[in-house]
Order: sequence, then structure tokens, then C-alpha cells
Amino acid sequence: MLKHLKVENIRSYQDLEIHFKEGVTVISGVNGSGKSSLLEACFTGLFGSKTLQKDFTIADIVRKGATKASTVLEFEQKGNIYSMEQFFRNDPESGRASNTRSVLKVNGQIFTDQAKRTYDSILSLLRMDEEAFRNCVYIRQGEIDVLINAKSTDRQKMIDDLLQIGKLEDYRERAGNARIGVGRHQRDAERRIKEVKSEAVEIEGRDPVGNLNRLLTEAAQIKEKHVSVSEIRDKTRSGIEERRSKLGEYEQLAIQKQSIGAQILGFNSKNTELFEIIKNSTSSIRSLLLHVNELKQSVSSIKGQMGWNGDVEQMLAHAEEQERGQRDKLNESRQKKALHEQNIENASRTLQQLSDQIKDINQSIESNVKKKDETTIQIEKLESSLKDRQTEKLSLAGEIEALGFTAKKLSGLEDIAELVQTQQKSLHGDKMKLFTRREEILKQIEKSKDLMSKGKCPTCGQELHGSTMHETIQSDEEHLSSLAKDLAAISKKEEDFVLKMEQIKQVKAVSKKIEDCDNHINSFNERIYLLQKIREDHVSRMEEDAKRLNEAISRRQEMEDTIVQLKDKEQLLQEVLVFETKKHAEAIEKLNIAKKAQQNLIESEAKGKDIENLEERIRSDQEKIGLLQQQIKDSKQRLSEIDEKMGGIDAQSLQDNLQKYEIALKNIEVEIKKLEEQRAELMKQIGMTEKEIERLSHLQNQLRSLQHRSDFLGAVYRDAEELESMYIRIRAELRSRNVGALDALINEIFAFMYSNNAYSHVQLDPEYNLTIYGKDGTPLEPKLLSGGERAIFNLVLRCAIYRLLSMAIGGPAKGSSLPPLIMDEPTVFLDRGHVQQLIKLIDLMRDFGVGQIIIVSHDESLIDSADHLFYVEKDPITNTSSITAR
Repeated sequence: MLKHLKVENIRSYQDLEIHFKEGVTVISGVNGSGKSSLLEACFTGLFGSKTLQKDFTIADIVRKGATKASTVLEFEQKGNIYSMEQFFRNDPESGRASNTRSVLKVNGQIFTDQAKRTYDSILSLLRMDEEAFRNCVYIRQGEIDVLINAKSTDRQKMIDDLLQIGKLEDYRERAGNARIGVGRHQRDAERRIKEVKSEAVEIEGRDPVGNLNRLLTEAAQIKEKHVSVSEIRDKTRSGIEERRSKLGEYEQLAIQKQSIGAQILGFNSKNTELFEIIKNSTSSIRSLLLHVNELKQSVSSIKGQMGWNGDVEQMLAHAEEQERGQRDKLNESRQKKALHEQNIENASRTLQQLSDQIKDINQSIESNVKKKDETTIQIEKLESSLKDRQTEKLSLAGEIEALGFTAKKLSGLEDIAELVQTQQKSLHGDKMKLFTRREEILKQIEKSKDLMSKGKCPTCGQELHGSTMHETIQSDEEHLSSLAKDLAAISKKEEDFVLKMEQIKQVKAVSKKIEDCDNHINSFNERIYLLQKIREDHVSRMEEDAKRLNEAISRRQEMEDTIVQLKDKEQLLQEVLVFETKKHAEAIEKLNIAKKAQQNLIESEAKGKDIENLEERIRSDQEKIGLLQQQIKDSKQRLSEIDEKMGGIDAQSLQDNLQKYEIALKNIEVEIKKLEEQRAELMKQIGMTEKEIERLSHLQNQLRSLQHRSDFLGAVYRDAEELESMYIRIRAELRSRNVGALDALINEIFAFMYSNNAYSHVQLDPEYNLTIYGKDGTPLEPKLLSGGERAIFNLVLRCAIYRLLSMAIGGPAKGSSLPPLIMDEPTVFLDRGHVQQLIKLIDLMRDFGVGQIIIVSHDESLIDSADHLFYVEKDPITNTSSITAR
């Protein structure tokens, strides 16, 4: 049983809290106020986003403009209090929303807080999913005849799923698929057994064990022969190495003898070269001594010319000091003159800049005066336009008040227009319903009068004796007259709404003009403010320019006086510069003469060093000649020793024996290679034979394993067959049992609802096809019933399924153990007579133990019969729904 619902930002509800009680609860209100949205909130609160149709998203249930929403639904089941909380997040700009969290609480404690687990828990608790809930407990608006209009196969699935029989079909399909899969694996195992047996027989026919023993014997014999031949090969290799060593020693002695002879020739040649070098060095020394004497005489001459008695280095240092002093004086004079010229140039440039500055300041002052006057004219024009717009706005405000609106109402004008349009659509729908109802009553009156004229009952067509049909026709005509009044009232309301919409259009037009005036007024004020600031800025600039002009004129006069003084001093600095240039040239000439003396002195010292080097080289070459003569003597002694060693070796005999040994070694290695090839081939055959034996053992083990697998799969296949048959049998038995029970419940409720009607009973076949029989035995399909009768019959079918399902869920228990029965606008297609039948059906369900029935309707009869009444209203300004208990 539902206990409490709290929603935030769901559809038109911003913040709502409602408590449900036992008994019949009717939720009423005008069309579009949010009645059905309340039931949808309960439905979504239970199953989350699973309740949304394919054309709707979570964003469609979140209130327009909201970023988050939530529902909290509290209900009682078998003595426990459950609370299902759903939280949603929405992005109004992108239109995307998501179910961010789902929490299920039991008696105030969190049971699970994951969306998938909460959904599975609700399914386990209610023993139905959202589709079954719609088909049994919650009859949505416009879906009252879904079960009757559905195809036969779809209706079977709906009812089987509601009664938990559909799961047996799922289990049967799983068992069948398992049986097929096991059969496929069993056939694969049998095929594999045949293949393994065939391969094992083929290997056994080749006698791999006997072949292996024979090959191992042959391999041992070849290995023994290989060892014997290898020993002979090693001895032959030793003899070859011994003879190659002696021949190598002989060849090495011959090479040494040849090398020593070449060294002796080289020593004699080097000795001759050294004697020639000593002769040339002695001649060079004599030439260098003559040149040194000439350089020393030149240095003495220069010192006499310079009047210098000291050494040459001191003379050069004195000349350099004299030149450096004169050069510094010359540079100082040049710098003073250049600095003075720069000062004159800078002063002239500054004077020109001051003149240009004075000219620019005068132009700036004239420009600012002109701009100040222009700005003042613009301000006066804008102030005049501002007054005109303010006058126009006052006039438009008077027009708005004349139309019955104030400035506060203008902000919600769009919402008022939307509300009026919604009410127009609602009136149009009500008008169409009244037209339809009027046509039905006219046809009924015409048919009744026709049958009455023939003396037959208009309901069953039988002979009429003492009927009250005259009163019924009169009641219908009174009803027709009432409908005509209702239609006239609706037409009057439609005319009022047309006038309201025209008035709103006029207010919108005037409001748009006022908005334009406000925009212009704000624009004029902003522009006047900016222009006043600009004018103040021009005045400030004019004052600053006047101050700068006086300062610039004063500085220009000072600069002119400074330039006259600088030009007088420039002539004196030029005369000093000419004198210092002459003195510096004389110092440079003396410095060059001193440098020449230094160069001659340095050159004479270098030549003296060259003479010393040549003398040292002569002494070195004479020592080398003595060493060469000793080396020639030692080399001749070494040649005698080599000739003595070579005489004791017979090279030709060694070469002949070496050739014989090498030929023998080649023959031995050929034989060894043949033995190794035979051995390798045998080892290859042995390996193949061992793998064949190993393969045979593996096949035998695999064969045993495959046989066990085949036996096991056969047993599993038989079990799957038996399980599939069992599910088919149980499903048939349960459907037969449920069909019988459901048929009895339908006829029980049907008999109660149609006790005084032309219908006898309802038949439900094993495929859930329904047939209605008249009292004369004539069968009739439910689709052929009139609109009201078809709606009542659908409710009878739903209530029968509900009773059967509640008996399966809670047994004979009553009250809070049974789920609530929820109906959304069940009276849409019902006239007054059928509404009374619906009320009887509701009372019957209460007698059957349904503790809570919730109905959305604005029918007065249902409202009067309710235990609890809630009224839903929507604020036309905020578009927000609210609910009050009455």
C-alpha cells in the first residue's frame, strides 16, 4: 500500500508532499493541472528510468529550467515500510538528463543504493516488472483496452508474464538450447574418437618399439668405429704440426738473414749522408758570422743618431713614452672639440624641438576649443530628444492602464497567454466530447424510438411488456438538453477567451513600444553622460596646454643664449688641436727609428742562436757516425750465426714428409664425416621413432578421456531432454490451472456487473482468447462492444487478473498485503450509466480485499463516492502545480 510521496521538480511540480491512506482516493482537477503527472511520479519513483517510453527521455519529466529533481515513494508490504528514492540531474542547455542515484530503504535502513540492484529488488518484492505493473496494477490514461486490442500472441505473453508463467518458457528455451549444444559436443567427441583410434592403429602397425631397439644397436656400433678413427686422425695431425714447425723455423732464419743484409746496406748509406751534412753546416756558420757583424754596426749608428748612450731597449721605451704622452694630449684635444660640437648640435636640436612643441600646443588649444563647442551642441540635442521619449512613455503607460494591466502583470504576460491558450484547447476538447456524446444520445434516442414503435427492447431486441423505456427516452432527451446548455456555455467561454487573446495582443504591442522607449531613454542618458565627460576632458586639456605653452617659450629663450656662448669657445679649441697634432707626428718619427734599432739587435741575437744550433748538430752527427759503424759490425756477426743454424736443417725432406701426412689426414677426415652423417641419420630416425611412441601413448590417453567425455555428454543430453519436457509439462499445467481460475474470476465479476443485461457469460480459452455470449447463446468478440461497454469489460478483465495475481502474491490476505489498484481517467469513454457500473466494480474490488484504490478523475459521481479527495491546481503565472486535501 502506498503511504507517502515527495517530489521535487518533476513535471509541473516544484515541491510536493502527499500522504495516501486506505480506501478509495480520488485525485481531481481541471485538464492540464498535473493529475496524471502525480501518478507518473509514483510509477517512476518505483522503477526509475525504466518507465520511460522510447519517445521520451529523463529530461521530459524534469521541471523546465531545473538542474536537479527527485522522487521519494514510501509504501508498505507485508508489515515492512519500504522507501524508494530516485535522484535525477539535468542540463537545461543541452537537454540531457540522467538518473544519478537510486536508494531503497527498508524500515528506515539503506538496503541498496545502486540503480541496477534497486530495480532488481523492486522486481523481486512486487513480483512484476514495469510492463506487468502497467498491465495489472496501474491502468494508464488511454491504455484501458490494451489487453483486448492486443494480438493473441502478445496477450498470451502479457498474461503469462503477469502470472509468472512466462519464466517457464524462458527456462524451457534455455534447456532446449543446452540440449542442442550438448548434442553438438557429443557428436564432436564421437568423431574425434574415430579419428584417434584410426591414427593409433596406424602407428601400432609400424612396430615403433622394435625399430627403436634396432636403431640404437646400429648407433652404438658407429660410435665405436668413430672413436677408433678419431684417434688415428689426432696422431696424423701431431706429425703434420711437428714438420710444419721445423719448416717454419727454417723459413724464419732465411728471412732474418735477408733482413740483416739490408740493414748493413742502410747503415753504410746513412753514414755517407751524415758526412755531407757536417760539411754543409760548417759553411753556413761562416756566412752567419759575417751577417751578425753588419747588424751590430747598424745598431751603433742609430744610437749615435738618437744621441743615446744606454742600451737599445731603454732607448725604445723612452721613445714609446714620448709618443704615448703626445698621443694622449692629442686625443684629449679631439675629445674636447667633439664634445663641444655635440653640445652645439644638441642645443640646436633642442631649440628646434621647443619651436615645434610651441606650434603643436597652439594647434591643440584651437582643436580642444572647437571640440568643446561641438560637444555642447550635441548634449543640447540629446536632452531635447530625451524629453520627447519620456513624454511618449507616459502616454503609452496610460494606454496599458486603460486595457486593465499594470507594470507588475506585464512580466507574466507570456505565461498568461500560454494559460489562456491551454484553457482554449481544453475547452475545445470538452466541446468535442460533448458533440460526440450528443451524437451518441441522438442515435440512441432514434434507435430506442424505432424499437419502441415496434414494441421491442432497445437493449436486447426482445418483445417489450410493461417496459420503462419511455422514461429512459425522456431521460436521454433531458440529458440532450443539458448537453446543449453545456455547449452554449462552452461557446460563450470560447468567445471570452478570444477577446482575452485579442486584449493580450494589444497589450503586447503597447508593451513593446514602452520597452523601445525605455531603451531609447537609457541610450540617451548614457550618451549625454559620456558627452559631458568628453567636454570636461576638453576643458582640462586646454588648461594643461596653456601651462605647457608658457614653459616652452621660456626654455626656447634660454637655449638661444646658450648656443651663442658655445660657438665663441669652439675657435679656441681648434687652435689647440692643430698644435698637438704636429707634436705627435714628431714623436712617432723618433719611435720608428728606435724600433728599427731593436729589430736589428733581435735579428743579430737570432743569428747567433742559429750558429750555436749548427755547431750542436755537427757534434750530434759525429756521434751517430760512430754508432752506425758499431751496428754494422754487430750485424755481420749475426749473419755468421744464422748460416751455422740453417746448415743443420734438411728442408726438402721435411716438405716431402709433410705432403704425405696431409694426404693421409684428408682421407681420414672423409671417413669420419661419413660416420658422422650415418650417426646423424640414425639419431634422426631414433627421434622420430621416440616421438611416434610418445604420440601413441598420448593417443591412448586421449582416447580414454574422449570416451569418458562422450559418456558424460550422453548423460547430460538425456537430463536436458527430460528437463525441457518437464518445463513444457509444468507450463501447460499452470496455464490450464490459471486459465480455469481466471475464467472463473472473470465470470464472477462479469455476472456481478451484467446481472440485468443481455449477456450471459464470458469464455476464456487456453490461448487467452475471450468470447462474450448473449443469453441466447450468440458469441460476440469484445472488440465489437460499444465504447462504454468495452471500457467496462476491459476493467473487468484487469480486475480479474489483479485478483488472480494478488492471490498468488499474498494468498487470502487482505489490506496492505495487496498492491494498490491505480486508474488514470477511467471514465473518458463512459456515460453516466457506465460510470455507476464502474463504481460498483470499485466497491466489489474493495469487498475482495483491495485495501487501496487510487483514481484520477473529474467525474462528480466518482468524487462523491471517494473516501479521500485531493484537488490539483496549476498557477497560471508560475506554471507550478499544487495539491490540497478536501
